[in-house]
Amino acid sequence: HRALSVIISGKASVSTHSGGHVLQLATLEPGDTVGEMNIIDPHKASADVIMSQQGLIWTISESDFQNIVKSDPISAYSVLHWLGRQLCRRIRRNTDHMLRQAEDSRLQYRDMDY
Repeated sequence: HRALSVIISGKASVSTHSGGHVLQLATLEPGDTVGEMNIIDPHKASADVIMSQQGLIWTISESDFQNIVKSDPISAYSVLHWLGRQLCRRIRRNTDHMLRQAEDSRLQYRDMDY
């Protein structure tokens, strides 16, 4: 089922599968969200999230979220604005991570003896 969750306490591990391997993508901490993309744009999840440290999670179903959007648009705007900021932060963090990996790979190949 589609839902938005916010990690209140504890930590979660985010991973995906590629080429038969499990790739660790991120560690989520209190304040981070899970499922926000699926609430906004319902496609198949691209990653698995598992709690790696016991904690508390607040969850709202897609239908409850849609009811809030319809019944209280001002609050809904605040939530969507916050979610947008979360997504932007995640995109920036992932972009920085990919750029560091690309630079590390470039340096590794530059230093190889041919």
